[in-house]
Amino acid sequence: MQVSEKVINIRPPSDWQSPMRELETACNVALDGHGQPIRFVVTKSTTASWRCELAVAEDLGRGFALQPVFQFRKRCVASTGSFCAAFLVPTGIGAEIGGHAGDATAAARLIANSCDRIILHPNVVNGSDMNEMPANALYVEGSILTRMLMGTIGLQPSLSNSVLVIIDDHPDPHFSNAAINTVSAARAIYGFDCPEVIKLSPPIRLWGAKYTESGRAVGEVRGLSELLSLIEERQGGFDSIALSSVISVPVSYHTDYFKSHGDMVNPWGGVEAMLTHAVSTLFNVPSAH
Repeated sequence: MQVSEKVINIRPPSDWQSPMRELETACNVALDGHGQPIRFVVTKSTTASWRCELAVAEDLGRGFALQPVFQFRKRCVASTGSFCAAFLVPTGIGAEIGGHAGDATAAARLIANSCDRIILHPNVVNGSDMNEMPANALYVEGSILTRMLMGTIGLQPSLSNSVLVIIDDHPDPHFSNAAINTVSAARAIYGFDCPEVIKLSPPIRLWGAKYTESGRAVGEVRGLSELLSLIEERQGGFDSIALSSVISVPVSYHTDYFKSHGDMVNPWGGVEAMLTHAVSTLFNVPSAH
């Protein structure tokens, strides 16, 4: 299985009472059976056509089925017992707040003070080795949060989740040991429930060296077969998945990005979202990279 980015042009929906059905049909026709969309964005629109950029999963095999991204179920009732807010920062688009590692955290904590519950996806508060999300936050993977907003699933707070941890079997043991020691520290200090830490060999290949015409950071995910097999074998033994792997980018990006003073779109974030959307929609569990 692999995940890559594709660009298609489609006609705008003619029936605005049910636009999702038309968008799904248009995407299926354009892809002609070659993969299923897991992310979808309209980056340019006119009265005659929409330019759409899709992250597409191909070569699923072995009976894997993706949750449809265009499924919409309008809620008929409202629960007004508490005030909830969702704070999203789309990954890899150069957002002014939250476009870089963890820099939406201050905004998230401010908004959290104004509501009973705030729902965040990882890109909002992940800051490399730091995560200071508010105490009243739900930390929800992007595709799962999208499905909640589309009305196809619900969310429920949990006191503890069992997290399956999968890391690269890195040739330099320093990186593998750092990840394992972090999990061990969380077990000892927080009572973190981790049934297993798995070293993945060969590792998945994340390549974040591409920007679309609209300026979005994307990439390619290859070599997913071993990862999917490991997760499939352990289904039912965990509630969510934590992934740690190397993202390859051109060497120049490392210096260009940090010297750009925030002007360069984060080249790593887009391909991370492509990976987690694929894993979460295949296994119907939250994941984070």
